[in-house]
Amino acid sequence: MKFSIDLDVKSYEVDSRSVIRPSVILQHMQEAMEKQMQKSDMGYKELFDIKRLAFIVSRMSIEIFKTIKQNDKLRVNTWCGMCKGAIYPRYYEILRGNDVCVRASSKWGLVGVDKKNILLDGEYDISAYPIDDEIKLGIPDRVRQPRDIEYKQIADIEVRYSKIDINKHINNTMYADLLYDFIPQIEEYNLTSMNFRFVHEARLGDVLSIYESDFMPPSVV
Repeated sequence: MKFSIDLDVKSYEVDSRSVIRPSVILQHMQEAMEKQMQKSDMGYKELFDIKRLAFIVSRMSIEIFKTIKQNDKLRVNTWCGMCKGAIYPRYYEILRGNDVCVRASSKWGLVGVDKKNILLDGEYDISAYPIDDEIKLGIPDRVRQPRDIEYKQIADIEVRYSKIDINKHINNTMYADLLYDFIPQIEEYNLTSMNFRFVHEARLGDVLSIYESDFMPPSVV
């Protein structure tokens, strides 16, 4: 069973080529998750305010099969996998008509906002959440980088108020565009995948350093 919402790609969600920005892909998926939570139990804000709990993402792997553009009409599907210990898997699909444009796999933890404790499977009832089969992506969920890769720092970015959410840290959907802005000649390319590992939160006033390596052929990574 999957939960679905329908969305249109707005003019302010695309770049100069009318291609959807990477962060908007994540935002559409997050919107589907929020609507599913509201229908199944309580929304993210209610969970935060009443239960003092928050779902925090630790890994997100996204495979992009077809370019999404302005005015495209999309259906976003989301569903959960079987929980394992403290890991709450969640999956997504974005479709344009019958075409699958995006598939994504993610791993979440359920955390107590005040005590910072991690809840295990069964400690919070999510039995009303939609459960379906795990997605098998064509990309690895863990990227192993060559040991001899060399990075150079190219920018520092201060976390400003417009980027934080109710957890008072940068919302996970924002990171994609922070990196996208620093890809050389990005207008000549289309993204085919994104892979995120969220290690630490970035809070208001923190300074993030952006590093890059030289381009490498796909066979190297």
